[in-house]
Amino acid sequence: MKDLEREILSAVDARRFWPQVFRRLTDTVKVERERNSRAAYRDKWWVFGEPRGAFRDALRGLPRYIATVEKSKHRWFRFLDADVLPDNTVVAVASDDPRVLGVLSSRAHGLWALAQGGRLEDRPVYNKTACFDTFPFPCLDGMAGLEIGVATEAIEAQRQKLMALDGALTMTVLYNERCSGRFDELDRLHRELDAAVHRAYGWPSGMTDEAILAALLALNRERADQEAIGDVRFLRPAYQQDRVKPAGRARAVETLRPQTRDIRPLPEAPEKLAAEVLDVLRLEKGPLSLGELSGRFAGPNGRRKMDRFEQMLAILAVAGSIHRTDESWFSPRRH
Repeated sequence: MKDLEREILSAVDARRFWPQVFRRLTDTVKVERERNSRAAYRDKWWVFGEPRGAFRDALRGLPRYIATVEKSKHRWFRFLDADVLPDNTVVAVASDDPRVLGVLSSRAHGLWALAQGGRLEDRPVYNKTACFDTFPFPCLDGMAGLEIGVATEAIEAQRQKLMALDGALTMTVLYNERCSGRFDELDRLHRELDAAVHRAYGWPSGMTDEAILAALLALNRERADQEAIGDVRFLRPAYQQDRVKPAGRARAVETLRPQTRDIRPLPEAPEKLAAEVLDVLRLEKGPLSLGELSGRFAGPNGRRKMDRFEQMLAILAVAGSIHRTDESWFSPRRH
């Protein structure tokens, strides 16, 4: 069975090994997939999605990795076992380092993610390119990194303890009610983590949110200048240093994005929708996912609306007006 997991099964093999599952997919999935504009999903309709070879390679040898949900009222990160395969609603980071998890779980990164990310109705959206790739981590060597790692493991242990005591408790409930008094110990541990992250950055205590964002923005620009000349601070040096080109990694942020966005009317005419989609993507400082783009327009993100945007993106991509990266889309800047 291990050999079968390494490649996409043909329809014949899928039917032979899992006949009941295949019959279920035929009845419920095939009709919808045959209308999909993307060939990879239309032609291999029985396959859940496209395998992410680069991510699986990055996970090799790791017992766990860091994950967060793409859309969430409260931003939280946690470790998942390496044998758990994330779907497209999960943003995954191929690191098993508690220091990295700790910084991502800190208030500093939460503020950055809110300022850099998008929104879907009333929920913040975590975009990897905009929120993670641009984020300047502190130096995690020495005592500062050790403190962050210890605080992070304590948070992980407390969360596991709470959820073991109450089988109905989820991460969403934990973080919806973290500051309500019900989970005082978890809230205390997060405050300790925030203090440790502040010390790693060399910041004074009592900084306002605005001051934290200003400090991160300045550090982002400094790191981009360093990376432009080949001085890169990798989070996983042993894995990244021979795979990542410094010149292609640096991303300076000109300014932080506003946290609220105007919702545009949804045009009915295809040509007007195309013009609006291009305008949104050209004004962005980073790529947008299908859900993020759809959320910029009025109306609930139902199947019909998402299909319209998916088809329009495919048309604009063929025309060369926009480009795709991972699960997001962007338009080249005009000069």
